[in-house]
Amino acid sequence: MPYYFYSIFFFFFVLSDAETNNKSQLYDQEHTVLLNLKQHLHPFLNQWVPPNSSHCSWPGIDCTDGSVTKLNFSNVNINKTIPPFICDLKNLTFIDFQLNYFTGEFPKFLYDCPKLEYLDVSQNNFVGSIPNDVDRLANLRFLNLAANYFSGDIPASIGRLKELRNFQLYFRRFNDIIPDEIGDLSNLELLDLRLNTNLPPTQLPASFTKLKKVKTFRMKSMNLTGKIPESIGEMVSLEELDLSENGLNGQIPSSLFALKNLSILYLWNNRLSGEIPTEIEALNLTVLDVSENNLTGKIPDGLGKLKKLTGLSLQMNQLSGEIPESLAHLPALVDLEVFENRLSGALPPYFGRYSPLETFQVATNRLTGNLPEDLCYNGKLVGVSAYDNDLSGELSESLGSCNNSLKYLLLQNNSFSGKIPAGLWTSYHLVSLTINSNKFTGELPQRLAWNLSSLIISNNQFSVEYQ
Repeated sequence: MPYYFYSIFFFFFVLSDAETNNKSQLYDQEHTVLLNLKQHLHPFLNQWVPPNSSHCSWPGIDCTDGSVTKLNFSNVNINKTIPPFICDLKNLTFIDFQLNYFTGEFPKFLYDCPKLEYLDVSQNNFVGSIPNDVDRLANLRFLNLAANYFSGDIPASIGRLKELRNFQLYFRRFNDIIPDEIGDLSNLELLDLRLNTNLPPTQLPASFTKLKKVKTFRMKSMNLTGKIPESIGEMVSLEELDLSENGLNGQIPSSLFALKNLSILYLWNNRLSGEIPTEIEALNLTVLDVSENNLTGKIPDGLGKLKKLTGLSLQMNQLSGEIPESLAHLPALVDLEVFENRLSGALPPYFGRYSPLETFQVATNRLTGNLPEDLCYNGKLVGVSAYDNDLSGELSESLGSCNNSLKYLLLQNNSFSGKIPAGLWTSYHLVSLTINSNKFTGELPQRLAWNLSSLIISNNQFSVEYQ
């Protein structure tokens, strides 16, 4: 028994000693690579000071079990090339070189980093094409190549990076169609291709609606045309959808408003037509912007179900009818923008009472009646734009006590009457007061707000007290 015990003890002692030697050799090898990296990128890594400190404590380096796994050199103004020996760090999983001035072509030698999962070289000066065999980076979960000078095609091989969760390629000048194969990235959670303005007119690839795990989908300013497919409602994980500044036409798919997780929806500046869907089940919406389209019909009363909505932008369409009373009861509403439509009737009276309202923009419609009394009820109001309507009545005294926030009040070309609330003339933050072409009366003040830069009060019935 003692002999057996000592044999086992000796075996584990030898094994432990071998592991220690292997770790020591790996440490020395990685130390040499890092010193070469420092020399290559001189003078940008001069804070790496050997030999008294472990390289695992150097800025921009993370280690796991004593081995280098992460390099983070973001935003340190490096204007060199990435050295090809970087993959001699065999356990490297993470490279973040964003916001620098790295030059050269796509670093294909990164194919020799067998464990690489995260690669961010965005906002640098890389040129040339993205290689067709980029799928050799087979373990990538995060890939950001945005805002470089890559050109040519987006390779279809991107669709073979099956582990990819996050793919960003925004703000570049690709000039070919978007590959359908991106729709094969079944694990993708974020897709950001926005601001590729040189693409030829193309429809939104139907294959993209297969991306069931995508939470963030950004294709702003992509020269997209045609209709938004109804199947977009199958992207059940969507939280943010941005298809703004394109040439999309047809109706807004009703399936979009059935997405339970959708929080942000940007469809502004397209050519969408028809009515806004009336069945509203996307109750997590916080921002809805469908402005600058050709939408018609009424504002759906069902939008009043969106209790988390902070921003509603419907301006510059052809919407008609009254503004639903339900919108005035939205508890989180901060910004309401419905200007330049064909809306009519009286404004719901409770805007501002139940929410932290900051901007209230209803200009250039056919609205009648009074301005709501409680716009500044919660003391957050920054601006009111209600010009070019047929609004009437007196302004609420509460506007005169809104001096901690109010910056602009634009009420020209209406039928308002009565005196201007006294505190409004000297409101502390007021920058612009435009109230011309109304029926206001009363004496003009002796003193005005100190930082008022625009004051237009002509075509009213003011009087002046001469001293």
